[in-house]
Amino acid sequence: MKHKSSLKKKIFYVNTKFYLNDEFTQIFLKTYNPIDKIKEYFKPYTDLELIIINEAVKTKLTTN
Repeated sequence: MKHKSSLKKKIFYVNTKFYLNDEFTQIFLKTYNPIDKIKEYFKPYTDLELIIINEAVKTKLTTN
């Protein structure tokens, strides 16, 4: 995993071919629920019709 800092934010880059990537994604989704923050972020955009998200997050959305 690599990262850079930009405008007081850290941006992380993940090697998608890393063999433990799926396991790390599952651990992240179990410990941190991004759904509420995603909904809150896009709430003011009333003209928005489509949001494309990662499959793992989509699965979490449909279970809530």
